[in-house]
Amino acid sequence: MRGNNMKTEENSHEHQVQEQLIRAGKELAGKGLVSGRSGNISIRLMTGNILISATHTFLGMLELDDLIEIDFDGRAVGEGKAPSSERFLHMEIYKARPDVHAIVHTHSVHASAYAFLDRPLRSVNYENDLVLGEVPIVSYAQPGTIEFARSACEGLGNKAAALLQRHGTVAVGEDIFDALAVAELLEDVAKVNYLIDTLSK
Repeated sequence: MRGNNMKTEENSHEHQVQEQLIRAGKELAGKGLVSGRSGNISIRLMTGNILISATHTFLGMLELDDLIEIDFDGRAVGEGKAPSSERFLHMEIYKARPDVHAIVHTHSVHASAYAFLDRPLRSVNYENDLVLGEVPIVSYAQPGTIEFARSACEGLGNKAAALLQRHGTVAVGEDIFDALAVAELLEDVAKVNYLIDTLSK
């Protein structure tokens, strides 16, 4: 009986997580943090596996079959679409950070520009200091590789977000909406930095 109850709880949790990822994808697209088929999102499941968006999906139009369960070796559990090519990035962060239960990877415009330039973001407000602190910049490595994933994970350290040179941003959180809020804050801070740089010339 206990086993049946645990299975029911896991199924209920997975259904809830699926709904959260679909909603978060719409939020990311609606806020302009992702466009087209860019970006990927994931949540850590109760089983220890990961639920991640499939490769080449529109995050703003996610459906259930766009959400792929993978193990910590990056293998898909069951049949279906291929998981995101950035699954190794998600896996390495989850392995290193037990406190992280959700990850958002975006190509948001202003933050991506600062990442490309390898230019640190100034702190612009109290929330910036409290949530982001000094945002690390991860040097470029070939996207989708385990080398990139490990470099990004090391660069992120214990921070809530990092800039990925020539590859956008990564934000983490206790849940998907926490990670989404971090990604949104990071882009807002980059926008203010852009205005400061532009207006102070």
